[in-house]
Amino acid sequence: MRITEQIPASEKYRAEYRFCWRAVGLAALRVGDAEVFDRAIEVMGLEREGAELRLAALRAGHRRSTEFAHDFIQRLTEWEEVLWRSELSELAPLLVNTTGAVGALEIINGIDDAFTRTTMYSNIARAAVDRDF
Repeated sequence: MRITEQIPASEKYRAEYRFCWRAVGLAALRVGDAEVFDRAIEVMGLEREGAELRLAALRAGHRRSTEFAHDFIQRLTEWEEVLWRSELSELAPLLVNTTGAVGALEIINGIDDAFTRTTMYSNIARAAVDRDF
């Protein structure tokens, strides 16, 4: 982390800065260093790399998974701008587990892209069936 902190946070080094902090965040998640992971999340903010770190935390069952889940739900339309369709679609079971099938459908109605919305509907249906609704 010390090396990453030495990279200037200027526009000239923006790509390197974000790449290194993303790598630090993923490594911290793997080894369970919550303090370093939280610092990487803070640095990454709400851009692509921050979304990737939050997704990785959700997948890994990070101690802040519930917080990240609620954050994803609240910002779902913002994540649409930075995440791939497949990444958004994989959130369907999380939405069902957090808000129930009806709540998940209401949230997904806010997604602008029709293809992403349809894929998420399909994944919600699958998640709802898997939960024996």
